[in-house]
Amino acid sequence: MDIPVAAQSFHENIRLVIWDLDETFWRGTVTEGGHHYVQAHHDLVITLARRGIISTICSANDFNTIQKLLEATGLWDYFVFPSIDWSAKAPRIKALIEQIGLRAPTVLFIDDNLQNLNQTLDLIPDINVALPAIIPALAGHAQMQGKDDAGLSRLHQYKLLEKRDVESRVAGQDTIAFLRKSDICVYFDYDVERHIDRAIELINRTNQLNFTKQRLPEDIEEARAALREALSAYQIQAGILRVQDRYGDYGYCGFYMIHSGGVGRRLRHFCFSCRILNMGVETWLYQRLGCPQIFVQGEVLTDLFVRRDIDWISVAQASITENTAAPPRALDYIYARGGCDLHAVTHYFAMVADTIYTEFNTVRDGINITFQHSMFARYAISGIAPEARAAMRALGYRDEDFQSFLSSPPDGERCIWLLSFWADLNATLFRHKATGTTLPAAIAGLRRPGVAGEGQPPDNILRDFDFLGATPEADFIENVRLVLNHAPSSATIFILLADDSTPRFAAARRRLNDWTQRAAAGFSNVVLLKMTDFVFSEKDFTFDGHHDRMVYYRVYEKIMRLLNEALS
Repeated sequence: MDIPVAAQSFHENIRLVIWDLDETFWRGTVTEGGHHYVQAHHDLVITLARRGIISTICSANDFNTIQKLLEATGLWDYFVFPSIDWSAKAPRIKALIEQIGLRAPTVLFIDDNLQNLNQTLDLIPDINVALPAIIPALAGHAQMQGKDDAGLSRLHQYKLLEKRDVESRVAGQDTIAFLRKSDICVYFDYDVERHIDRAIELINRTNQLNFTKQRLPEDIEEARAALREALSAYQIQAGILRVQDRYGDYGYCGFYMIHSGGVGRRLRHFCFSCRILNMGVETWLYQRLGCPQIFVQGEVLTDLFVRRDIDWISVAQASITENTAAPPRALDYIYARGGCDLHAVTHYFAMVADTIYTEFNTVRDGINITFQHSMFARYAISGIAPEARAAMRALGYRDEDFQSFLSSPPDGERCIWLLSFWADLNATLFRHKATGTTLPAAIAGLRRPGVAGEGQPPDNILRDFDFLGATPEADFIENVRLVLNHAPSSATIFILLADDSTPRFAAARRRLNDWTQRAAAGFSNVVLLKMTDFVFSEKDFTFDGHHDRMVYYRVYEKIMRLLNEALS
């Protein structure tokens, strides 16, 4: 096999260089009469480190001798996971790559012994190998430029991994016990725009822990534009993760993006740096997100679908951006009932509460099932006769739709209810002729019978139901007060008012907001949140009348600030 000795094209950009020492990094052999230290190679290791390219050692030598020698030159701490013993090199190199968590095409092994190079290629076909003659050209090589890392952050992070690995081996084989002593803490930053280039890097450069491998364009400006467009949608929930433990800070090393729509919740991006390999962060997060649908692409190092009880990771008690994340004391539970708005808001509470009950609108067979309608909330509490349930089936409802959290809400010393009643704006009421039961419905053709452009209801609807129109004010207020009275006295209730800033819907939404304010009057545990307080510009609106993802995050932050003030 021909081994390149000069300029060559590597499989991919190099992220790790594995150095032989004798007759490679320096001239001569340490055990056979001495060596001549090559300052240019010393300087090259530092230059590469400042580009984020890491160096390690695979040498046939005595470990303590080499450590003392390189400590004397000041270079020892620039090498991570040094492998220095008298065993065969190829298996050691394979173990090194797995230990560091990189892919072979991003690794370069330099050795003066052709047998070592060929054995390594035989065991690891995708690795890059070269003779020492290539070294003078490395600093200028197009695939050895890395990126600016003058602060040596990447080297520092791999040194943290090395320290963890050493202490883990000292602790023995009980990996779980070691992890529990590691104090692993995850910070979530939902303002991805602040770290957009890092998010792009995670999406495009990670492999072993990139579960969807949905890449962005290679051109950075195109990638930024594509990611910003995706992030703006109200159906999107996304966050970038920063991980710390007792050994140090691993930086922003994970990114996820969930699309929530009529077909459920699906992970579009779920990717992590290998610097957190074997911590369990990716499995912990997947479970914390509620195990959304994911189509795993290619080979990955973790099976997300094996259920594990991961009790050694905690959520940070403060966010990275502002002091808003977790409350100072644990919450018993969170209950959310509403439409698309609360669906978007509630996602963020999954990181600060272990128990969340949700009842959101859903689409079934093309029918918008309006669980959040105030009339439907009334039936969830007071119940509904069997004859009326049968009538509801004609409007798309099922018997199980009445098995509501509201039927018997649990007590709790500290719990949050999140409510919105915007469905009363869109779903009109029909009275079942036989039972007199008033039912909400939001089906195309049923909203305004006889109004041009909206069609006519099916014959069975006209035969069995009387069209009533929008919810009357008195009924709405009565329904909302019934819900508020049904909540535990310990609950803090946040009601999200409709955004009345859009001229087309302003009058109806202001009227609904006014009714909501009247319904909530006298309830000291109710906080009304005006949606307009969280909309800062025209950019916060999406083409379909919803809001940018960050609008809903601002709602979450406001709730957490108010909660912290109340509980502190």
